[in-house]
Amino acid sequence: MPTVALAAPKPTPKELKAQLARLNEQAEKLTEQYNGRRVELAAAKRESRRLNTEAARTEERYAQVRAATRALANTRYMTGSLASPSLVLAGGNPRAVLSAASLTAQFSEQWAAQMKDALRLQAQVDQARERANAHKKQLGNLVSDLAGKKQRIEKLIDEVKIKIEQLGPPPVANLPTVSVEGQGKAAEAARWAVSQVGRPYVWGAAGPNSFDCSGLMLWAYSKVGITLPHYTGAQWQLGTRVPSMDQLQVGDIVFFYSDLHHNGMYVGDGMMVHAPQTGDVVKIVSIRTRPFMGGVRLVS
Repeated sequence: MPTVALAAPKPTPKELKAQLARLNEQAEKLTEQYNGRRVELAAAKRESRRLNTEAARTEERYAQVRAATRALANTRYMTGSLASPSLVLAGGNPRAVLSAASLTAQFSEQWAAQMKDALRLQAQVDQARERANAHKKQLGNLVSDLAGKKQRIEKLIDEVKIKIEQLGPPPVANLPTVSVEGQGKAAEAARWAVSQVGRPYVWGAAGPNSFDCSGLMLWAYSKVGITLPHYTGAQWQLGTRVPSMDQLQVGDIVFFYSDLHHNGMYVGDGMMVHAPQTGDVVKIVSIRTRPFMGGVRLVS
């Protein structure tokens, strides 16, 4: 008898929610890795610009010394005080000059020192260009890595959206809000963050209409004149560390999970405002809903 293929049983809502939670966690981890690479790329671009500028300036100084060396050789030859111009007149190359012992003996100590300085600058030019080229290669690797991560994130997000559709529309719920008390930039940043309750989570976004977790922190603190990197790992390195929940103050950035792939902003009474995950919106929840790793206080 022919074998009848049995359809796989449809996952239960509970199973779908568990699958969705796993996919969302993977997507958020990858999103923060992506954000971290973007921070690295921006820093690498700045360093490459600095190295290229440094190399150009060194080359300019080197060209000036070479020109002076050439002019000196020409003068010495024309006055008859230089026996053989063959090496020197071929572009005023200090390395060629100093490689001929019989030739360097005809120069004063002052000019010999000048040519040695030219050699030092020539070596610096080579080193500066080597560093600039190495950073150019690093930039290429970072760009490729970002492109790969972006593709992986987009694939995960597509899977998340499928699971969300399978679960059907969520029940309509009123999003709770809070009145943030206190003065100073930290409290003001918290009020800005709370003002975005209901805005959608979008990976890699930092406002004004959508956010990921570290993007919401960046946006809120930018409103009070404080610039943050768009990456939880880099935000963790800022300010003053707050090790325990009972020491938190309004405006502190709170971090979760051992790899710090999620954060939010403390708004008082054990609550935080955060951008949770794909398919969700900025909301206020208890800081005890995730494994707390610590807080960062940027200002009072």
